[in-house]
Amino acid sequence: MGEGTEVVSKKSLREMDWDGVLDYLKKEHQELAENIEKFDKGMQKSVCNSIRDDARFLESLLSSKNILNEFEAYCSKAPKLAKDINFLRFYSLSRHAAQSSKKKCFLDDIIVDERMGFVTFTRKSNGAELAKYRNGVMEIDSKILSRNGRFSKNIMFDEIYMPNCVYKIRGNDGVQYLFNTDEFGRIYNVKASRLSAKNLNENILSRQQNAYFLGEEWETSFNQLEKMSKSNDINVEVKFQFDDNGMPKYAVIESDVKGQKHTIKHKTSLEDVIPFKNDGINKEKRTLREICKKPIPQELISKLDEMGLDPFVVKRIKEDLSKMGSDKVPHPSINGHVDLKDIAWPGISPKLPDKESLIIAIKKNKKGIDLKDIGDRDIRDVSYDIARQTLADKYGITKEQAKDLIGLLDLVPHETENGVLQLVPTNVHKFKQLYAHKGYVSKMLKQINGKDVVD
Repeated sequence: MGEGTEVVSKKSLREMDWDGVLDYLKKEHQELAENIEKFDKGMQKSVCNSIRDDARFLESLLSSKNILNEFEAYCSKAPKLAKDINFLRFYSLSRHAAQSSKKKCFLDDIIVDERMGFVTFTRKSNGAELAKYRNGVMEIDSKILSRNGRFSKNIMFDEIYMPNCVYKIRGNDGVQYLFNTDEFGRIYNVKASRLSAKNLNENILSRQQNAYFLGEEWETSFNQLEKMSKSNDINVEVKFQFDDNGMPKYAVIESDVKGQKHTIKHKTSLEDVIPFKNDGINKEKRTLREICKKPIPQELISKLDEMGLDPFVVKRIKEDLSKMGSDKVPHPSINGHVDLKDIAWPGISPKLPDKESLIIAIKKNKKGIDLKDIGDRDIRDVSYDIARQTLADKYGITKEQAKDLIGLLDLVPHETENGVLQLVPTNVHKFKQLYAHKGYVSKMLKQINGKDVVD
């Protein structure tokens, strides 16, 4: 989206009525406006209001000039769906997310149809019915529930959710889930019955697309709830609230275990989250705000003097590291994407090899390795070597010294989706509750042999 569009979408656009938005589109994005005008007046109004209220929706519509025509063709066997603004938003955002990550969109493997008053979603590859939809309620097929009550994969109930929708899941023995989404497709309320404590944690609290983080206090509260519960005997309502930037603000978990009431309230802001676990990161218990503002603590900076490097080199490194950091905390992962550039080592951003060059480098490290045997570790061996060589060249030190330098400062190479290497704080990169992502490593591995991995 161009600079002009971004300015309007953040300021003037929010103050316009729907026909004002359409007039703006006619001036700035004529082809999109013409396609919107092919809808009836009611749908035109809904589309323009949604563009006004959600900048992501406009961005997704602008990502492909044919997206509205493709949407109409996609819904050809389900005319009710073609007039559903919430499904259009879901469709457009899903397409845009797939395009951004250079993946095939899951919607391409789904056939939509109308049967007995429902819109049905059937998988092309095996003919399995995934869900059926009517009047804002999406009923997910019960096969999503495995024997132990955990959710298995269902591509209609995954990372992107339809706005203003109720996702209903029914199992055996009275098990039921109702996931409610808001106008931005965020889960804001969940009601569920006949759960185990483990299912509550895995199926509801870990499902938030913004990776809602409850913190260490939640573990104590959860342990209490787990002791109260004997098996699948928890009825629960979970309420989430978000701040003006769309970040999780608080959660309230109200449970009933055979008549015993238990309420857990947790309020937090992203900046105040303290990364923990994951190989013992952040032993200093610093908040994300503190880590991002000064990624490398002064006590580690001081240890540079003990490395035996030339004093002039140490001075240069310290000067560069003094520019490292930001008042801004990176947004948690969305659809496997994170942006850590604001907290990366300034001036260290080498380009990573393309697929063919990467394979050559891996085979140089591991002579005779078959493509099918290549794993994420083999790719990281190459990228880590590039990180060390880049530091060595920049500061006139050896690769071994560069390796020690990265370790001393508690940094880790981060390979971005577009193939750029950055050196970022381990405390953020390894904080998988918020920043689990799929970047260069997963992309290359998929291209080489089809394996999947989270970076």
